[in-house]
Amino acid sequence: MTSALRWGGSLLLLGVLAWRLPWDQVGECFARLDVRLWGVAVGLYLVCQVVSSLRWQLLSGPLGFRASFGRFVGMYHIGMFFNLVLPTSVGGDVVRAYYLAGVPHDGAGGRRTHAVLSVFLDRLNGLVLLVALAGFAAAFSPVALPPWVYVAVGVAVAGLVGGVVFLFAGGFVLQAVLRRYPGLLRSRYVAVLGRLLLAAQIYRRHPGTLLAASALSLVVQALNVVLVWCIGAGLGLDVPLVCYGVVVPLTSLLTLLPLSVNGIGLREAGFAVLLAPLGVAAAPAATLGLLQFLATMACSLVGLGFYLFGRYPRYRPAFPEKTSEEAGHDRTVRRDPDQGREGQPRAAA
Repeated sequence: MTSALRWGGSLLLLGVLAWRLPWDQVGECFARLDVRLWGVAVGLYLVCQVVSSLRWQLLSGPLGFRASFGRFVGMYHIGMFFNLVLPTSVGGDVVRAYYLAGVPHDGAGGRRTHAVLSVFLDRLNGLVLLVALAGFAAAFSPVALPPWVYVAVGVAVAGLVGGVVFLFAGGFVLQAVLRRYPGLLRSRYVAVLGRLLLAAQIYRRHPGTLLAASALSLVVQALNVVLVWCIGAGLGLDVPLVCYGVVVPLTSLLTLLPLSVNGIGLREAGFAVLLAPLGVAAAPAATLGLLQFLATMACSLVGLGFYLFGRYPRYRPAFPEKTSEEAGHDRTVRRDPDQGREGQPRAAA
């Protein structure tokens, strides 16, 4: 149902854009595009994903996952590909966690819980730096922004601060609540939330890892600004790089709203609204958004190569032996005709 609503939102937004945009001007923008600069933007986007892979590897280390950097690069790109082809915006994250759960793990606790937590924290770390950059850009914007922009950024900052505090302090709160109301443990969702919150406490002993991951996130967000500036320069837009430092983070935040698939429609509308005070018409602004999405698509297809030709399981990763914790939670029954017959004489042939 949620996926259908998002597809509907994307189609509605694209319909409004198709109705309002002068498509002859959009065609002219594509015709005058300097393809070399768009290619540079694609290259920068690939660099962003490699840096993001390193960030994910750093965050997975304290949880006990041991795999090479190349393995993380492959898994990250496969997740990007599934983000593109699956109807939900978290489909690629589920795939990443699924593959990570299959690599060697020497941490205390459930590897599947830790795999989900590593992907969640990887996303959260990038979002923290994105919101911080958006807040800084809005506060020091060289051009006047609409009031709703400041409201949206303020809400995002407040929500993110609350989420981070809950993630690292919520485990203690949840333990106190469960001691008072132990019946809540019968809820599967409460149990899963509790395992995630308690696992997150591991990072309290690794502040250096969080700082290093945040530095990498800052590099990723800065490269995202530069690559959009390259696309704009390829279209002939006379917009200073510092102004893209305002527009790109705010547009990225806009695409996170659960109103469309992969931000389709929201991205183009965001560029049209935010670049208007800089004298950029709607047609080239929307074209900028479309070209950024095409760059994302081109990089996501790299993940298809890893999936088809890399040494990655096509259907199900080879999970290592289960931990005692997960064995207690696993209710599946093995389809083995001899299950339960250990110690019993076999029937004569």
